[in-house]
Amino acid sequence: MSSELGVLIETSARVRQLLLAEAEAALRRWSRLVAETWIVPAADDSETPIEPHAELRDFCEMEQALTFAASLPRATTRQLLSTEPDFAGGLPLLLRRVWLAMVLGRQQLTADSETIAAFREHFTEGALHTEINRTALGDLDQHLENAFTDPASRQILRTAALKQLQTLDTASISTREFTLYLREGLIPDDEDAARVDATVDGGVEEAPETPL
Repeated sequence: MSSELGVLIETSARVRQLLLAEAEAALRRWSRLVAETWIVPAADDSETPIEPHAELRDFCEMEQALTFAASLPRATTRQLLSTEPDFAGGLPLLLRRVWLAMVLGRQQLTADSETIAAFREHFTEGALHTEINRTALGDLDQHLENAFTDPASRQILRTAALKQLQTLDTASISTREFTLYLREGLIPDDEDAARVDATVDGGVEEAPETPL
């Protein structure tokens, strides 16, 4: 795993920030792993054993996520992080933004109020319009074909993307939920807290922002 780890560590900070706050911690942990011992020394000289199969699974998932983020146009991800420096939605939110970009035929992954409203118009009764869904899925498949040589990795990312589309389908019934899912990287357990935060902040259904 050492050579693959080196590749991940060298992945640009831009890509790692896009994806996972936990990516940094995981990469640091794996970089301290003592070969053939499955032990990670801690700063206080203690030793933490790891479960090899679980760590390998996590490593493969992170490698796939980072590879996907790195495959996106550099100018696009730079603009996203410039516009949203605190972007921390991980792969789920990134995939939702990719669906937004594919459906609207745009290069930007940012999501202001006007863009979200335009995206939501392509959903009816909790589902993305069939023809648009077919076209966007074809675009996704082509992108994954170019990004991954391993068919298994392509399928894993495709499944993850379809899961996020299903989330957007369900959320599209409500303007507020749809906005929260595209801006906050909302997961079901976070819904109540997000509603409270939105109320405290003045709500999310504000006047449209200036388009990028």
